[in-house]
Amino acid sequence: MRTIFLSITAIFLAAVFVANGPIGISPKQRFHARDLNLIMGPAGSGSPLKFRALIDGKPPGTAHGLDIDVDGNGTVTEPRMYQLIRQQDSVIDREFQIEFLDQKVEVYDFTFG
Repeated sequence: MRTIFLSITAIFLAAVFVANGPIGISPKQRFHARDLNLIMGPAGSGSPLKFRALIDGKPPGTAHGLDIDVDGNGTVTEPRMYQLIRQQDSVIDREFQIEFLDQKVEVYDFTFG
């Protein structure tokens, strides 16, 4: 079962869904901000879950946040805010994509800074 709710404003995107189906759910979001954060956590058993984040279809490189590496790989270990993107250069319109490589992740909110 997958439930998806999206509400977009200029500063904030609220999203609530549980990935409880096929692996490889891959939502995309356009944004214009220095930082992109995602509040999420493991569902059910609470086991760590792997994901990969991309910016403009590529690994983030130097634009990676604290919770992913330069290739965009990260692990959800507990419910909290994960810093995924921190642009070092000028802030421009970008497209963010996250692919959940494991099942049972709960995603609550995107926040931007």
